[in-house]
Amino acid sequence: MPVRRVLFDVMGTLVYDPFREVMPEFFGMTFDAMMDAKHPTAWLRFERGEIDGETFLDEFFADGRGFDHAAFLATVHAAYRWLDGMKPLLEALAADFPLGLVSNYPVWSETVDAQLELSQLAPWTFLSWKEGVRKPDDEVWHLLKDRSPEPANEILFVDDQVRNIRAAAQSGFMTHQFTDATELRRDLAGYGWHE
Repeated sequence: MPVRRVLFDVMGTLVYDPFREVMPEFFGMTFDAMMDAKHPTAWLRFERGEIDGETFLDEFFADGRGFDHAAFLATVHAAYRWLDGMKPLLEALAADFPLGLVSNYPVWSETVDAQLELSQLAPWTFLSWKEGVRKPDDEVWHLLKDRSPEPANEILFVDDQVRNIRAAAQSGFMTHQFTDATELRRDLAGYGWHE
């Protein structure tokens, strides 16, 4: 089946995600220690738009400990950058396919877009903080189908998270689990796309 549309996850697929390295480093902790100390639901609620950014930061740690919110945000936002090879690949794909961005990232996605201008190349098709639901929930795939004129089996969904890839595939989408731009180019060539 030919690819007629490509939908991209954003963090960890197009853009460097500061979650695993930059955030724990800011706190002087390992990633595992940060995960043990963080509030169990605050990030998920922030991604679904159920709480605002200040509330999320107030609730970041389960024990309520304080930290410099402004310095934390400055550090996290300064880390946003295109992953190697992804901007030129997106530019090339935008010339041949309708594209879309599908993200679980919270309202900070606005900062990502302001810094990297993602929406100059692809529109935001789905943002969890606006929809109140996150990948891999079934509702996400129904929304994506409703918003795309092509059938799911002609849409390639690209994401770095296996749970999202599995859910997309179960909903009928073509999928590519992202590791790097080179592998994605190879997969696209297998679907008949060439720059």
